[in-house]
Amino acid sequence: SLDLPLEAVIPADYVPGERQRISLYRRLSSLWEGEHVSALEEEIVDRYGPMPAPVENLIEIARLRIACREVGVVDVRAQRNRVRVKLSKHVALGRRERMVLTELYRDTVRGKRRSEAPALDRATFDATEITFTYSAKEPQKVLAGLHEIIARLRDRKESARGRDRRAVGETA
Repeated sequence: SLDLPLEAVIPADYVPGERQRISLYRRLSSLWEGEHVSALEEEIVDRYGPMPAPVENLIEIARLRIACREVGVVDVRAQRNRVRVKLSKHVALGRRERMVLTELYRDTVRGKRRSEAPALDRATFDATEITFTYSAKEPQKVLAGLHEIIARLRDRKESARGRDRRAVGETA
């Protein structure tokens, strides 16, 4: 599940019919692939015009939900300017991975002092939980932080696949 501090709704002044809004919510929640989200997004824009920010957020959350499922994220919750990302025990981070990530984002936060925007602010990494903070004034940073985490987890998954392929080739 995704519980984020973003307005993610289909306003009645954008899609006037309640049945149409309910149908769009259902369709969005049932999508399993990013390409399907893009197709529905195009359909919505074609039918109702340019999307207001709350609808864009809703589309982005649908994409994130799919990406989270692909990399083993089982729950995302935002509370008091902190986002907690729970990983499935099957994709838990090893000790070495946690050390590497901690060091990587320590450098990123240091970069903030050099006026570079950090990818994750005050991130911590446990075996099955990643947390980071965000400013209540900038809830969109939650999406950027989640994208960063998903990208790291996706890279990790791709690296593991490559190692598996090499190991299979070596034993053949």
